Amino acid sequence: GKIIYGDASGDPAALTVGSANQVLTSDGTDVAWAAAAAGGLTEADMWRIHSETVGGNSPQTTNWERADTGGFGHLGTGLSESSGVFTFPSTGYWYIQLTVMARSGSDSSAIYGRIDYTSNNGGYWATYAVGSGNINYVSGTWWYGGATCQHMFDITDTSNQKVRFHLHGNDSVYIEANSGQQVSGFVALRLADT
Repeated sequence: GKIIYGDASGDPAALTVGSANQVLTSDGTDVAWAAAAAGGLTEADMWRIHSETVGGNSPQTTNWERADTGGFGHLGTGLSESSGVFTFPSTGYWYIQLTVMARSGSDSSAIYGRIDYTSNNGGYWATYAVGSGNINYVSGTWWYGGATCQHMFDITDTSNQKVRFHLHGNDSVYIEANSGQQVSGFVALRLADT
């Protein structure tokens, strides 16, 4: 049950059997047993708009809060926010999905959501994802609709690579919001190392 290997000096050495679920690793010189790396996501975060606005904001700089109902806070460190600009807590491949829900007094209105990205800490912003929709579902005296968009980002510099969001409609459109439910907001998942 032992493994014979050459140690740092080149001499034969015996590596005893490891414990259950351990894997063979190397420090670049010798081999050893270690616990297997944990699988699954290490970062998952949800943010939402807590107060509705008329016409929306482009970009949305206020009324953000982290989702804190239904038993969820966030997994890992989570993103941080300042005036609607979101900073990633770590490098990696990040998936972001934005959802915008809205209502209007008519069915002729359009709504959209947009994800902007900067690689130089806000010196220049580029649009990386856009979603649009029409308000066409009626309930009572209101018409409702939604829009969604998503993008995957390769974040290698958390000081300079950031995102912001646009949730927008015309002057008669109310961007739906709720401090107890995920209505208009986004999900951010770190999928893997960069």
